[in-house]
Amino acid sequence: GSCIDIPDTMSKALLSSTGPAYGATDEATDPEGPGLTTAEVGKRLAEFGPNELEQQAKDSFLHILVTQMGNFIFLLTSTASFICWATGDEVKATFLICLVCVVCLCNAVGEYSGQDAAAALKQMAPEAATVTRDGRKSSVPVCDLVPGDLVHVAMGDMVPADVRVLAA
Repeated sequence: GSCIDIPDTMSKALLSSTGPAYGATDEATDPEGPGLTTAEVGKRLAEFGPNELEQQAKDSFLHILVTQMGNFIFLLTSTASFICWATGDEVKATFLICLVCVVCLCNAVGEYSGQDAAAALKQMAPEAATVTRDGRKSSVPVCDLVPGDLVHVAMGDMVPADVRVLAA
């Protein structure tokens, strides 16, 4: 399998793949190296927190719809509709209002259903990963991965975090 390294820069919720490896030394990035020590893992887990997606509050459909109505294009088209109505062109005014309502409704439905993407990603993520720590391979819960961990991935495995590939 391949060996990958979890880089040091990460948000509180999700490991990030930008930046050099934590303590980027030859030993830290050596796929055959001893990996992190248990003490170092504890320190990094305390510093960066668990490797988990934050659970975001789900907005109500009504909230999303109201937000859509505050969109600049919605307001501009509504203003154009009002001007059409004020100048006596009620057909254009009605058409524009109907168009705006349909577009806002479609956007709100799409945004509302898209909120479930994070939950779907969380369900797809593996529960455990194989890492090298203290000089030996072991299986650890994905939430316990830290920057600098040497993660081993075999063909068909799901990648457990944002990582940098060291060897393939």
